[in-house]
Amino acid sequence: MLWSSIVNYSRSMDVSIATLKDTATTQRSLDKLSKLEYLYGKSIGTSSKATSKVIYIKRTNKVGLLSGFIKQLDKYNDYLKKNYTPYLKDTTSWSRRYIKTLPKTKQKNPPSFTDFYFKGTSPQEAIVILYTFKLGILQEALDIQHKILKE
Repeated sequence: MLWSSIVNYSRSMDVSIATLKDTATTQRSLDKLSKLEYLYGKSIGTSSKATSKVIYIKRTNKVGLLSGFIKQLDKYNDYLKKNYTPYLKDTTSWSRRYIKTLPKTKQKNPPSFTDFYFKGTSPQEAIVILYTFKLGILQEALDIQHKILKE
């Protein structure tokens, strides 16, 4: 079900971009198209990093290092903040959003991203977590896309 949602969100973004490409005639619609294509590329690139970690886990049956994934999440967040801040519900990086769920006393000295999400998890649980991140990234990008199209 999780994978089906990921595919549907990705397709929905594709369809919106294709539809706009077919109908774009003004400079404003071409600007929207450009924004949407860059957003699509960045969100797919970032979510693909999660997929590469899933492939690693499936191949080795180990959770492994996630520093590359965390860096990608932070780079993606910087890109969104720079280009799409008015459309964002949350400007906190995906690599730091978990801190908001902690009690106030633990927010000052939070566990690392890796410890919070992956400490003590099985490879199968880690895969579900990574796919959940992938879906969240695509959901957020699709939400931004809808807002841009409504302008």
